Amino acid sequence: MRPDAHPTIAQAGASPRERRQDIEAIVGVVAQVEAMQRSCDTEGFARLIAPDAVWVTAFGRRLTGWTQIHAFMASMLPLFAAGGEYAVYEAQHITFLGDDVAVVNVRQRAVDAAGAFLEGRTEGRPLYVMRRQGEGWLIAAGQNTLHQDTEIAMQRQAIENHDNNRNNNNNDDNAPRNGKTQDLS
Repeated sequence: MRPDAHPTIAQAGASPRERRQDIEAIVGVVAQVEAMQRSCDTEGFARLIAPDAVWVTAFGRRLTGWTQIHAFMASMLPLFAAGGEYAVYEAQHITFLGDDVAVVNVRQRAVDAAGAFLEGRTEGRPLYVMRRQGEGWLIAAGQNTLHQDTEIAMQRQAIENHDNNRNNNNNDDNAPRNGKTQDLS
């Protein structure tokens, strides 16, 4: 995790109160996810997950409960390390849905063993739903989504084209009929 991470914060359903400690704890959990994955510490990673958690991999595989998530991580973490590829995590945005529930948007980028970013690798955009557990926070749900630049650009273009077409059609409603100017005064 980069030391300069400063996530944006929203208070969707939470009472307005000082959140500095909660933010630091949540950012700390994200940093621990990175550290546990980098060190292939399945047990440490599992301590960050709620017993009844749901985890969805980047390819859409749903894992339900601590036992399934633990087994998956035990098999996957060594594969990344064997390839000399790791990831850095940045908590980019936190929305407090309540005093004990937060949604965390994370940016995940591939790096080599020295910490240099690996060009051409697809970034991840995990979403964690975290809940307060005692004095700390646990991941109650995780969705790891691949960030697909090309598809995002195509989607934006399609929306822009749709909006432009709709605006053009709306402008046609005010166009003169039969070549005659209409006096609407």
